[in-house]
Amino acid sequence: MAARTGLFTAPVPGTPPVGSSPLDGRRVLGALYGTAFQVLSGGGIAQSSSSMAFTVGQTVWGIPDPTDSAAVFLSPSDAVTITPAQGPSTGSRKDIIQVKQNDYGNNDPDSRMQVVLKAGAAGGSPTAPTPDAGYQLFATITVPTNATNAAACTITPATSSTLLLPTLQAPTFQQLSLITTSQPFQQAVVTADPNPLLVGPYYWTGTAWRFQGPRLAYFTTLIGGLVDGSQVSAGSVTEVPVSEVGDDFATISGSDIKLAPGIYSADWEVALGAGATGRSYVTFAWADAPNTPLKRTNIAVGEDQGGVTMSGFAVSGSPRSLRGLVYKNNGQTTNVTGTWTITKLR
Repeated sequence: MAARTGLFTAPVPGTPPVGSSPLDGRRVLGALYGTAFQVLSGGGIAQSSSSMAFTVGQTVWGIPDPTDSAAVFLSPSDAVTITPAQGPSTGSRKDIIQVKQNDYGNNDPDSRMQVVLKAGAAGGSPTAPTPDAGYQLFATITVPTNATNAAACTITPATSSTLLLPTLQAPTFQQLSLITTSQPFQQAVVTADPNPLLVGPYYWTGTAWRFQGPRLAYFTTLIGGLVDGSQVSAGSVTEVPVSEVGDDFATISGSDIKLAPGIYSADWEVALGAGATGRSYVTFAWADAPNTPLKRTNIAVGEDQGGVTMSGFAVSGSPRSLRGLVYKNNGQTTNVTGTWTITKLR
């Protein structure tokens, strides 16, 4: 593999210039801005009400280099007016606006930016044509029957007008949390946090980094001096101090856990701390329906329950509180401790 010296460096006398070629520049731009087709600025389309003229305003494009997957062209274009044919007498038609950055070094006839129209065929259920080789689809124009001006047509953009930055990487969540961005849904990855629960993909909400996929919340519970023969809720609830606690979907509500609408997997690990001398059980249910358990585990007589884990699913279309309940019968009034692990699946 040939060694490269980076952009804008002086070549060693007697050697070819390395690191300042156009391809090297496009690779650096690809690393900075990503290699997806995108509109970096501009991209507006004006539709005439007196003719079939569509004017694509001054734009800066990000266009993949077809010869190198790590490279991207950043290409400005002046305002361009394109004029499709009027609407067909029957049916409708779909035309497309396609764009390409020519590059003489890639065997194109010149190195100019192209913003051009490709017409489709009329029909009762028309389909848009496929962009020509090397071109990117920018927008689809639906031309209705007998349309005589651009304002009567419908424009469907094919690409976001927001700059799509490449995925950020941070070794730990603490380091990621020091980064802010103005780009909604900016992607990031934590690669090696000491807490394995924090390793994985994140996105920017506009105010904070949020873990993608299933999201976790942790809570501890304590029932102090439980009296035998009584069914008691989970008592005091506290958050476990890790970054995913509560997130924005699970919060403490008295002795319950209030959940936002969604689909959840809930685990409650409960330690009774003594063998049962009579009928005992632990259960969890919706707080507004405590006698209809989502999950229940019976404790056998004489069984030492140092820790029993109940796992179940909870589904709700509106905010609702989850409640843990314990019925203990062992002749003692020891504390009952527990840990909630709640996963939001959707």
